[in-house]
Amino acid sequence: MSMVQEDDKRLKYFDFVQAAAIYVIVCFSTLYEYAKENSDPLKPGVQTVQGTVKAVFRCLKLVLVFSLDCAFFR
Repeated sequence: MSMVQEDDKRLKYFDFVQAAAIYVIVCFSTLYEYAKENSDPLKPGVQTVQGTVKAVFRCLKLVLVFSLDCAFFR
């Protein structure tokens, strides 16, 4: 297998990973918004968790962007 084919295969894999990550984030955020809107007595707890979830997603975003950048420079 040539280097071009290997690079093409690796880029297709990262495209899949990126698309899957975006899909998971969209599904989770939709579910989270639904739960947030329907949790009147639990709003203080939901708001506390919201800060943690946002921090985790920021970290995941940084890791994903960094891994994709590293893949392009190999």
